[in-house]
Amino acid sequence: MKWFSISDKLPELNQEVLVFEQGYDINGKNYFSSIVIARYISYGGKRYFVQSLGYDKHNKRASWNYKYATHWMPMPELIRTI
Repeated sequence: MKWFSISDKLPELNQEVLVFEQGYDINGKNYFSSIVIARYISYGGKRYFVQSLGYDKHNKRASWNYKYATHWMPMPELIRTI
């Protein structure tokens, strides 16, 4: 599978993907990077990567917005079947 830069290509709306994110915490002191399962949604005229687990599609709420996402890739087949 190939990672896509979000500056080059974005997933389809409501697609569940793996997201790589990196940046500094809210205090601007600690650098972090992680890979998470997220869904790409549209809400209020903007598009977001949000936590896939816990996403409420009826209320369009999520407990986490991955604003530091830099890359994404489609879900690998193994993960989709678990």
